[in-house]
Amino acid sequence: MQEYQTTAVSCLKVPRATAAPEPGTYDVEGAVITVRPAPDGEHVRFGVDVAVGHRQLRRIGALPVACIRPPATAPRTAFDVFW
Repeated sequence: MQEYQTTAVSCLKVPRATAAPEPGTYDVEGAVITVRPAPDGEHVRFGVDVAVGHRQLRRIGALPVACIRPPATAPRTAFDVFW
């Protein structure tokens, strides 16, 4: 599983998750991620064992442009991403 966190100014590639022994679970650097269908049938729920909440994910047809082009390295851009 590959996750990208997108904002209006950036796209950050998250470390790739590898399948864990339990169906619907993945391992990312020691954290266990659970992915389950959401009740609406349109999304999946994404939870991490070291966090109290969950995220609702949706599949997209292609990566946004921000994820395709090389990331900017200017100090202001880095500030905007983390702001």
